[in-house]
Amino acid sequence: MQNCLRVLFFAVFLAQVTSALAAVAYVHQVQGTLTAQNGGGPARTLKLGDLLDPGVTLSTGAKSTAVVKFEDGQIAVLEPDTRFTVRQYSYNKKQVRNSNILFQLLQGGLRFVTGVIGSTNHDSFKLTAGTSTIGVRGTDGTVLYDAISNIITAAVNVGTLALQAPTGTSTIPTGTFSSFTPGAPPSAPAPIAQATTAVAAQLALASSVAVPINTPIVVELSARAVVLQAAARAADAAAAAAPDNEAAQQAAREADAAAAEAVKIATQAAVEAFQAAVQAGAVPPAPPAPPTAGTDTQGQPTGQPPGTTAPVTPTPTPGGGGAASPS
Repeated sequence: MQNCLRVLFFAVFLAQVTSALAAVAYVHQVQGTLTAQNGGGPARTLKLGDLLDPGVTLSTGAKSTAVVKFEDGQIAVLEPDTRFTVRQYSYNKKQVRNSNILFQLLQGGLRFVTGVIGSTNHDSFKLTAGTSTIGVRGTDGTVLYDAISNIITAAVNVGTLALQAPTGTSTIPTGTFSSFTPGAPPSAPAPIAQATTAVAAQLALASSVAVPINTPIVVELSARAVVLQAAARAADAAAAAAPDNEAAQQAAREADAAAAEAVKIATQAAVEAFQAAVQAGAVPPAPPAPPTAGTDTQGQPTGQPPGTTAPVTPTPTPGGGGAASPS
């Protein structure tokens, strides 16, 4: 058993083809296709657990979504047909207030949930789209950008956003949205329920995607944990389909043990990373808004119960998603 576990861990380590030394984020979830491109290099197809560097441009295919988690807990949810660049990402773990993030939305829809960088210093997080800049005054929002018409729409699930355009600024509170069309000032915030059918559908899709807890992690360990959890689920399914196959049953047991160990290690590392961030002056981020069903992809509760307002200091525990995930 121990030899099998070592082989599994080593295989997952080798699968992380992106340099672990520079990695600032990893692919937490992907449905459909997701590609990455650095500079003028060729695009490469990404899979669950792949590591990401600053400067990367991510692209989703049609009917595809992806969730990316960053070292400080920042989360990005990419909608179908979206292009998104990590222009800058600097996490100063000794002085969190001196960290910074600059994202650029080139096309499509992006939901972003603030980690400790944005919660500690609101000015340290910026998202650009076309000629506009989105400033964070909260934790959970979505920006839609039509690169052809140059129309930008920003909506807020939790907190407040500032849509800063050349013609003015719109401060957008929870449950509302604002749009900007070149040549006109941003629209006054209006309830999301009043959005057009197309915009409402995009916002609903972004909000329905389950996200992990938005607190700091050790990227490589969390990436390894989600990969081994996925392998365990596949092995369990194969074992359930062949109950009389002892080899399949043994493979499932070994995969489950490997996943449990990986989650344990990632959880402890995440707890320590969060504690270190707080000691370095970080402000714990408010939990993201939960999906409509109130549970994550593992069936576990996520975010805060509806109606609560005081941020809860999260303590990651084994689970694989939502409020109980180390990754």
